[in-house]
Parts: sequence; C-alpha cells; structure tokens
Amino acid sequence: VHIRDNLELKPSAYRITLRGAMIGEGEVYPGMYLAINPGHATQMLPGTTTTDPAFGLPAINTLILLLNIVAIRALVRTPPAQASAGIATGLATAIKPYAALTVAYLLVKRQWRAFGLAIATLVLAQDVPLLTYGVSGTLSELRLWRTTLSASTPVLLTNSDAISVLAFCTKWLGDPALASMVALALLGVLALVFFAVILGGRNEPDAAVLEGAMLLTLTPLVSPLGWDYNFLMALPAIMLLVGHRSAFPTAARVVLMANLAMIALVLYDTLGRQAYAAFMQYSITTLNFIIVVVALAYLRFTRVR
Repeated sequence: VHIRDNLELKPSAYRITLRGAMIGEGEVYPGMYLAINPGHATQMLPGTTTTDPAFGLPAINTLILLLNIVAIRALVRTPPAQASAGIATGLATAIKPYAALTVAYLLVKRQWRAFGLAIATLVLAQDVPLLTYGVSGTLSELRLWRTTLSASTPVLLTNSDAISVLAFCTKWLGDPALASMVALALLGVLALVFFAVILGGRNEPDAAVLEGAMLLTLTPLVSPLGWDYNFLMALPAIMLLVGHRSAFPTAARVVLMANLAMIALVLYDTLGRQAYAAFMQYSITTLNFIIVVVALAYLRFTRVR
C-alpha cells in the first residue's frame, strides 16, 4: 500500500486506486463523525450532509435513471412491450417516491395497462417490508419516515446542495411562506409547459422520448428535497439538446451551449472553494436546468421528437 499527496484533490478528499484505476473515493472531515440514518431517525443532526462511502447511497439515482429509460423506451414500442414501462416505473417509485411523477405521466398519457402495472408493482414492492416488520411494524416505520421527512425538509431547503424550485425560492426570498407561494406559482408554470409539450406531441410516434427526458429533468426541480446529484437523471435531456442543437437559432444556440458548458464545468476543482460555495448557495444550477426544460419545449414545437 502506497500513500501519496495529490494536489488535484480537495484538502479533505481521498482516492483509492488499484494499478492506476480509481476504485473508490470520498471525503474525510477531521474532528467529525459519520452518522448514518438506519431508516427510522426522527430528527436531523447538525452538520454537513454527505454520502456513506461504503455503499454510496446517492448512486441509487443511477438505478432510477435506468428504470425510467427502460420505461421510456417501452412506451415508444408496440403495445405488448409497453407493459414493461409500468413495471419499471413501479419499481422506480418503490425505491424513490419522487419517481411517482412518471406514474402520473402514464395516467395523463392514458397508458392504462402500463399505469395499472405500475400501481400493482408499487403495491407489491411496498408489501415486502411486511415479511420483516409485520403490519404494525411497517406502519410504524412509515409514520417515522413521514415524521423525519416533515422535520428535516425545512432545515435542508437552505443547504447549498438543495436545487429544487422550493429550495431556490427559500434561499433567495428567506420567508418560508412567501417562498412556498412563489415556488408553487413557478411549479404551476412548469406544469403548464409540460402539459403543452404533451399536447404538442400527441400525434408524434416517438413523443415519449422528449417528454420522458423533460420529466426526468423536472423531477429534481419538483421534489422539495431535490439535490444537485439528482440531475444525473437529466442526462437524456442533455443528449437530446446537444444532438439537435442545430434546430435552435444562432443566438439561442449560443445561450444553450453556454448553459450546458456551465453545467459541465462548474465544479469545485474549476471554481475553487469560495466561488463554488457561492454558486451552489444561490442555486444557480436550478436556473441552468430550467433553461434545459425550456429548450426541450422549443424542440417539441419545432417538431423535433
């Protein structure tokens, strides 16, 4: 085992390599302890939100992304294959509740078979804890989860890594009541844009591709506790925009590509500690991905699928 200093890493960061290939990395904070929620914590602890380095829990978002891609791909295929869209959506929702937006999308699109299978899959998945906890134990765990979520949400909205529309409004406006009202109005506008995109693609055979990409991008924005790493799910949207960049007028294309470059390049390592902290504290990332949503809407109405 060899230990050496790497000036490319943050002062608190470490990286484990095997024959030159990175197999693990994380951060260590001197004088601090790592507290892991076993699933039934009832209050938040003061400190810095981080990731369990052993299991990398936020990586679950990769699985959610893959399940949603399976669902989107199934929706553009023949009706028999669309059943897998419901199963994939139900599994994603069982793992992360914010995937319920995709269930609602199936309902709006009148994909009755897929919608029914999504609900059935979700119900079956929710029954799995009964095998371990029983009925009363499962209900108790769900009550604790609701209590923890209700107590932690207001505190975490001002976290620098929170990028939801509600978090954005809370950081900029301060007053929780005013922030909630403004966030609700902005979410209403985004919902209208999404419904307009659905209506605009009702005669398009591959409409679910663009709509699915937009839905995945909207998910972290809509979820009250959307985090910056949740925007991994916007990868299909980024790919669509890059692939169809020529569909935009020159000025809009310049703005779009500058926005995508900002998304790609605004990192701790490129900005430095203070600039990166300020960028995240003001939730500029939220605006970056709202621009992505608007750009996707433009593609729909220029008849790009």
